[in-house]
Amino acid sequence: MKSQRSLLLCMMVRIRLSQMTNPTRGHMVRTLRQVVELLAQVDLFLHARKNASPAVLNELAPPRCYFGIDAKARRFKMKFRETPRPNVWAGRAANFSRNFSNRPWLDALKEVRKEAWQRWEPVKDQKLFRCDRPQTPSETPERIANATKDCVDVVPERVKY
Repeated sequence: MKSQRSLLLCMMVRIRLSQMTNPTRGHMVRTLRQVVELLAQVDLFLHARKNASPAVLNELAPPRCYFGIDAKARRFKMKFRETPRPNVWAGRAANFSRNFSNRPWLDALKEVRKEAWQRWEPVKDQKLFRCDRPQTPSETPERIANATKDCVDVVPERVKY
C-alpha cells in the first residue's frame, strides 16, 4: 500500500515538473507540497482500512479501555490498556468479547459495555482510571448506535478456520 502511494506521488511530481520549462528548487518543493495536499484531499491510499471500528465506540468505554469490532469473528471486543495496581482483576483477563453472529449486535455491544464498566467500578478511584462521566451500560446513544450500525452492516460473514 505504501509503495503504491509512493509510486503515485513520484509520478504526479514528474508530470508536474515536466510541464515546467526550467524548474528551480522552490518550484519542486511547491509542486511536491501541492501533490501531497491533493492526495490528502482525495484521501487516496491514506488510512484505507476496510471494516475499521468506528471511533465513536470509544465514547462508550471507561477510561483506559478500548472498544472495537473484530470483523473476522463478528464480535465486539474491549481491552483495558492499563492494568490497575494492585490488580483487582486477578484471574480475569484485561480483554473481553461477545459474538454477534447469532444474536442482535446491540445486545452483544451492551454485554461488552456492561463488563467494561463493571471492571472499572473497583478501580474508579485510582488516578489512572478516574472518569468525569460514568455511564449506564444499558443505554446506547442513538448517534453512536447509527454510526456502529453502518460499520456492522458491512462486516462480512464469520471466518471459519
